Amino acid sequence: MKTGGELHQRLIRNARRLSAPEYRAPQIFAEGREWPGDWQGRTMLALCSLYRGLNEEDPERKAVFGQLREILEALPQHCNRDGYFGEPFDGRVVNEQQVSGNSWFLRGLCEAYRLTGDEKILERLDSISRNFLIPLGAFYDDYPLQPREMGGVGGHLQAGVTGRWRLSSDVGCAFMMLDGITQTCKLLNDAELKKTAARMIEAFSGLDVVGCRCQTHATLSATRGILRFYGMTGEVRYLTLAERMFARYLEEGSTVNYANFNWFGRPDSWTEPCAVVDSLILALKLFGETGNPGYLRLVNRIYANALLPAQRINGGAGCETCLSRDQRVLKIHLYEAYFCCSMRLAEGLYELTRAQRIGEKDPVIGFWNEFESGEGAQKISLSVREEGEDCGVLICRPPKSGFRLYVPEGCKIRCEYPFERSECFLIFSGGLPEKLEIRYQLEPFSAERKGRKVYFLGDRLLTEKNDGTAEEGYRMFADGRKLTPLANCFRLPDKGAELALRQKI
Repeated sequence: MKTGGELHQRLIRNARRLSAPEYRAPQIFAEGREWPGDWQGRTMLALCSLYRGLNEEDPERKAVFGQLREILEALPQHCNRDGYFGEPFDGRVVNEQQVSGNSWFLRGLCEAYRLTGDEKILERLDSISRNFLIPLGAFYDDYPLQPREMGGVGGHLQAGVTGRWRLSSDVGCAFMMLDGITQTCKLLNDAELKKTAARMIEAFSGLDVVGCRCQTHATLSATRGILRFYGMTGEVRYLTLAERMFARYLEEGSTVNYANFNWFGRPDSWTEPCAVVDSLILALKLFGETGNPGYLRLVNRIYANALLPAQRINGGAGCETCLSRDQRVLKIHLYEAYFCCSMRLAEGLYELTRAQRIGEKDPVIGFWNEFESGEGAQKISLSVREEGEDCGVLICRPPKSGFRLYVPEGCKIRCEYPFERSECFLIFSGGLPEKLEIRYQLEPFSAERKGRKVYFLGDRLLTEKNDGTAEEGYRMFADGRKLTPLANCFRLPDKGAELALRQKI
């Protein structure tokens, strides 16, 4: 896959941001101490994602691989005797933030093994499984559900011990481990680890995430782990659970512009790009498992309206206000969440490169961006030429076997070659010409979002720019006045995009 256009530029900017000393050995090991393994794991995962998402000729690609190697080589000096971060598990009290943080470390290790094939990583994962993950399983049976202290952007450990747990203000973050343990289980194919993962899922399935005001990021990461477990086991109940959890998030945890409330049910909450990335990946994976085109539409709307505003000029990612029925102005809450979201952005951008072409034979072009993929009769490429806010041309070199092209709602299509239209796809059958020119025209339409009437142009929410000033941000409700797509303000992070959000930080 060779990616161009805006998505490629965003990957490069993120790679450059993550080349800073705090994401490199040795300084990386001094960061994030209250969340053992979190900073290091998210960075390792980000570097693996960037390596896969960047193009072969990009100098940043070689650089991130070297950066990953340096971190891997230094791990023995900074991990405990069992191979993970923080104090070795004593079998009596669980530190919730240590569990959560090391889930990201597990994911970073798994992805690093996929890249390098280093057998030492497998040995480390086996040691962590035996000495930490498997003994943890029984503790999830009595995970405490009582109200917690209010947390900030970074979260904190609460004083004292509740039952057998030292709890975090990020309610439910212990279930982040479903993401790490399932990927480790998939890699090691260990029966005992599989039983432990199933036990954790059982505990999570009985959790009222809304009533407990769980962190939405933790909820979505756990749900991604459940969906992965479905892929491993084929047991439909896990797919059903993943869809149910995601549906509840969309109903009660997502904002007007498809970002997230950091906690369910907290009116003073803010968005978190980590969770935005989680929701995008979940939607993409659920489309892959179910073929439901509504999930692919979600992918495109999450990207256009939530992920674009979240990336800053420096390539990192930050938090905004939560657009809701009552909050109509998008403003910065935290300029950059450099300790988590700047790293997770990389995985989201990488997954979007995969959305450009989904499948090999009869593929789906699920995301409009310049790319080239495949060889011979299965080679496919796409370029996008915009001719205005609401119209443009797609130039496609199609595979000989045919393909499906995602189209947004309210999109009129003109193409000289015959096609079928089904739900949100154009279907082109075999025997295609060398090049297709597909003209599109978007028509604005209204929709109901979170108890409000809003306006769309394709997948992009329409907004009213308030007299061209930054003080009031971009309003999401129009009252008949001239509108512009929110996404157009953030096509690439620059001074204009920063001005659109940089206020009342």
